[in-house]
Parts: sequence; structure tokens; C-alpha cells
Amino acid sequence: MEYFIEWTIEVDADNPVEAAKRAWEMMRNPDSTANVFQVWKNDGACKEPVQIELSEEEGCDELAAAYERTTDEERSNGPKRY
Repeated sequence: MEYFIEWTIEVDADNPVEAAKRAWEMMRNPDSTANVFQVWKNDGACKEPVQIELSEEEGCDELAAAYERTTDEERSNGPKRY
């Protein structure tokens, strides 16, 4: 299955290239709090995204299990945090 992933952050910079570089540095920093993503299933339906917040306290396996316990209808009601 393919997914679309979106990560959004506000960055102060003098120009677009500097802004992109700062965002890239933030995303790659192991201590970064840039851990919230909007995720869409790439199935052509373009439904509302699921909001996923990753942290060290939550494992990815637990997040995936929580997502799988929801129905397509629940997922289409707007962004949810898992």
C-alpha cells in the first residue's frame, strides 16, 4: 500500500532555500519534536488524512494497531491522532 505523507512546520528564514534547509535540519535532528504527520492512503479516494504523532514513548507497532482498529468510516470523519 502507498501513502501520501505531509509534514508542516513554520520556519523563520531570509529566503525559501534557507527555510527548506532549516526544516530539513529540524526533521533530521534526533531531539526534534517534528513528529506529527498527516497521512493519506494512496487509493484515489482522497479522504481526510489521519494525523499520526510519533514519539519515543509510543512505538510504531502500537500506533499501527490503533489505526487498524478503526473503521474506514471513522477514518473519513477527519484527522485523528493515534
